[in-house]
This record gives sequence, structure tokens and C-alpha cells, in this order.
Amino acid sequence: MKFNIYFIFSFLLVQLSLAQSTKFEFGNISEEEYNYTNVPFESDASAVILSEYGELQMKNYGYVIKQHIRKKILKQDAIEGNILEFTYNPNNKYNRPKINKVQVYNKINNEIIISKLNKADIVEETVDENTRRIVYAIPNIKVGSIIEYETEDVRTADLYATPWNFQNDYPTLVSKLDIRMHTDFDYRIYLIGQKLNEKYGNRKANKSWEIENVPSVKKFNKVYGGFKLLMQRLSKNSKKNDYLIC
Repeated sequence: MKFNIYFIFSFLLVQLSLAQSTKFEFGNISEEEYNYTNVPFESDASAVILSEYGELQMKNYGYVIKQHIRKKILKQDAIEGNILEFTYNPNNKYNRPKINKVQVYNKINNEIIISKLNKADIVEETVDENTRRIVYAIPNIKVGSIIEYETEDVRTADLYATPWNFQNDYPTLVSKLDIRMHTDFDYRIYLIGQKLNEKYGNRKANKSWEIENVPSVKKFNKVYGGFKLLMQRLSKNSKKNDYLIC
């Protein structure tokens, strides 16, 4: 019984620590994050997204999405294939993605070992005449490693865009998105999924969304039915801040 009480209390401490500051500081890993070993709402998960934050900047030509992600390896089978991969059209100057920072943290005998990405870990190749691929191989991954990175991606305008998924390949403890409007165009925002709409469906002028304890995409979940934000570009002088519930 004491073990169960301690486990629940430890989980609540981690959740409280993450919730206090969702736009988290790069490199500032908490003791609770180093000690996190199991996801209560998805106990078979081999890794977990501790926190992710996105800033979406809407422009006249499209949008810029900046991501900050912190992930932890919980089991051996999550070590394989730990890469960051991006594809882009080399004929479009706006569409090239980039990684601003990558670091891996390992706590060994109470000492924090920080590994950074080297140029040798980056491979860029041509897929076809309209597609280039960039692969970043993450170094020094072990069970217990925390991987942290910041990315920036520029996209030209589409009629519909899905710039943010709150759900990932692994369960996510906290996911937050902020939108900055730097455009003459108006957009209709679609919130896809019950959990998002229950929390934000009536907030028409909202520009910030945050949800917690999101199961992985591998976990079939009829109740929530998705965790996405989709935007439709409208003509100028149309109705702003319009929401559709999906």
C-alpha cells in the first residue's frame, strides 16, 4: 500500500511540475523528469513525450511552426530508430525545415551527461526531383535518456493546413500550442476531437490550446476520436476566429 501511495504521489508531482510552466526552458530538466519511469494511462509505452510546445505564426504566404519537444526513453525497444526525419520540396524556398537545437541528457551516478548533435549525425539526400530528405541521427541513446530538440518549419499557404497534432507516436503528458496572427487573411479553426472541444469549443477568440495525458496514436480510443487542430484559409474581411467542432 505504501508503494502505491508513493507512486501516485510521484506521478502527481511530475504532472504539477510540467503544468506550472508549459513553455519550458531548453536544458532545464527537472529531477521529476529524470525519475519518471512509467506512464500510468499507457503502462506499456516504451517512451513518453514529457512536454511539447508549439508556436504557430500565420503569415500571408503560409505559416511558420516552431516546436520544442522533450521526450524520454523508458524501454529498450524505443532506442531503435531514434531519428528526426524531414522532407521538403527543394524548388520552394519557403519549405525547408531546420533543427535549431538537439541535446540528449543521461543521468549516470548522479552526474548529468549532455550529448549534442554533430555534423556527422546529419544526412541529407535526394528522394526525387521534388523531394529532399534530411535525417538527424540522435546520439548516445539509452533507457532513461531524455531527448530535447527545437525545430522550425515554414510552409506556404494551403486551403487547409494541419499544423499541429496534440497526439504523437508515444503518449504525451503536456501538449500546448499558441498562435500568433501576422497575416491579412482570416482563418477558420477546426478543433478535432472530443477532449479539445470539451475544453475550448466555446472560446471563439482563443489563440492558445493545451491538453494533458494524451494517449499515443497506437492506442485506439473511441472516446476522444482525435487530437488535432486544422486551419482553413479564408478570403480577406471574412468572419474571424471562427470555430468548427469535429
